[in-house]
Amino acid sequence: MTSKGRPPHPLWQHFTKVSPNDELAKLYSVKSMANDQHYNAWCNGCLLASKGRAIEAGWQPQKTTLSDMEFQRHLDVYARKDCPHVRGVTDNMVRHLRECPNLPLSTLGQLRTTIDAAVSKKGSTLPTPSTEEETPHPSSVKKGPVQSTLRITPQLCCDVSRQFLQIANQPTRQLIVGSMLEEQTRRLDQSIKHELRGKEVTLISDGWNNIKHEHLVAFLLLYRSQGTVRAYSTGVKDVSSEAKTGINAHKLLMDERERIEKHHDVKVICVCTDAGSDFKMARRLLHSDDKTLINLDCSAHQINLIRPATDFSAPSTCSSGIHGYTASYGLSGTFKLGQIRSIIRPVVTRWTSHDSAARRFLDLQEVIIYIIRDDSEERKDLLQALNLPDAMAARKMPYIRECLRNRSMAQRSLLLAAFTCRLLNISPTMRLIFMMEEADRSGSK
Repeated sequence: MTSKGRPPHPLWQHFTKVSPNDELAKLYSVKSMANDQHYNAWCNGCLLASKGRAIEAGWQPQKTTLSDMEFQRHLDVYARKDCPHVRGVTDNMVRHLRECPNLPLSTLGQLRTTIDAAVSKKGSTLPTPSTEEETPHPSSVKKGPVQSTLRITPQLCCDVSRQFLQIANQPTRQLIVGSMLEEQTRRLDQSIKHELRGKEVTLISDGWNNIKHEHLVAFLLLYRSQGTVRAYSTGVKDVSSEAKTGINAHKLLMDERERIEKHHDVKVICVCTDAGSDFKMARRLLHSDDKTLINLDCSAHQINLIRPATDFSAPSTCSSGIHGYTASYGLSGTFKLGQIRSIIRPVVTRWTSHDSAARRFLDLQEVIIYIIRDDSEERKDLLQALNLPDAMAARKMPYIRECLRNRSMAQRSLLLAAFTCRLLNISPTMRLIFMMEEADRSGSK
C-alpha cells in the first residue's frame, strides 16, 4: 500500500499550478516551478480575466485543428503565460488573495474562511481571566483555540485606502524617508536658525559607542531664553576611523564651531566636554587659540549626582552634593585600600597586563620581604629551593629590591606566575631572578 502524501493546502482551491511534465507548458514557455521546493501559483480569478482578454483579442492556438477540449487546454496554458503568478508559499498566496480584484463574488465567503484558517494554522489561546469581578469562577475558565481575524497592518490600511479613497495617493517608503523627511528636516533647521540668530550659545560635545561598536560624537547648542535653558542637536559625526587623540578632538571641535557660527549665525562663547584626555587637551588648545573662550568640564561626568528633582541652582544644594560625592569617594578609596591585594598573573599577549602585574608586585615588595625575613620555616624552604649556603643567602636577601627595580618588565613578570605570596610558591621564581643577577654580576667582572 503506497502513501498518497500530504494533502494539498486549502489555499490551492483558489490557485492553479502546472505539472513539470506538461508539454503544453513547455510549448508556451510557462515555468511550472519557482524553485526546487515551490510551484508557481496562478490565481483562478486572474486566469479567468486573462482568458477573457485573450478571447476578446482573437487569440488562436499554434495548432489549428483542435477539439473543444484541446482548445480549452491551450487557452488555459496561454492564459498562465499572460497572467502574473506568485510563488506557492502561504504568505504570498494569502497576500495576493487579499489584493486580487478579479475574484468572483460567489467565492468571497469561502475565501475569508480559507484565509483565516491559513493565518491561524497553529491557533492561539485565550488568557485565563485574572479578575474575579467579571467572572464568578475564574478557575473554571479553560483555554481554547481562537480563530484569528485580519489584523490592522500597514498593508491592510493601504488596501482600505485604495478601495475607498481612490483619489488619495499613498506615499511610498522611498518618498517618506526621502523627500518628505528632507523637507521636514529643512523646516526644523530653518526654525532653529530663526530662533538662534544672533544668540550667544554654549557648544556641548560628548561621544559614545552604538550597538555596532561605532564611535559617534554628538554636538548640542545651549542658550537661555526667557529664564529657561533650551538645547538643540546640531549633528552627529562618526569618528570610528580616527585615532582618539587630542589633536583630532581639537580639529573636530574647531570645525564644528566654525560650521555652527556660520550656519546658525551665532557666537560660541563656551565649550563643554567631558574630562577625557582627548577632549581635555582639545579644550586646552582651544583656549590657547582664543583666550576669551570659556572651557568647562561637564558636571554630570564629574559629580554623577544628577537627579530629576535635584536643584543645583542653589549654592547650598550644590555644595552639599559635592560634599556628599567627595565623602563617598573618600570612603570608597579607604575601602579599596583595606582590601586584600593579591599577585596578578599577566596575559602573555597583553603587554598592559605585564605592566599592571609588575606594578602590583612592586606594591607588594615589602610584604614579600617581610615574609622572607620573619617566616623561619618558609625561609628554610627558600634556602633549600635556592640551593645556596645560609651566609650567601643572607647576602642575597637585600638585593631583592634592587633586582626588581633594575630588571626589565618581562623579567619582573616572571615573579607573577605565583598564585599567592607564600614562599613555597614564589621560591622557584626568585631562584631564577637570583641566577640572572649572578650572571650579570659575573659578566660585569
